[in-house]
Amino acid sequence: TFLSGSLMEVLVRVKEDENQQKGEIVVVLERIHSSEKDPDIAEARRVLAILLDEMPLKQAALLAAKITGCQKNELYALALSLKQ
Repeated sequence: TFLSGSLMEVLVRVKEDENQQKGEIVVVLERIHSSEKDPDIAEARRVLAILLDEMPLKQAALLAAKITGCQKNELYALALSLKQ
């Protein structure tokens, strides 16, 4: 069986299907080049910082995800780290 998707998507599928939990597993990862990822994260961090000054953390993460196209869960974790 071949499963593809993000690590979280594959993890959810494996947890939901007991047959996927038997035997060995091989994970193949593709590296995201920093030049592709860094500008998105930098922009998301900037947007998130502005929103955190004006609204609650959960709402800021949701709105920042809509604005930047980044994952809401990643932005929520980033917002938590910015608040500390």
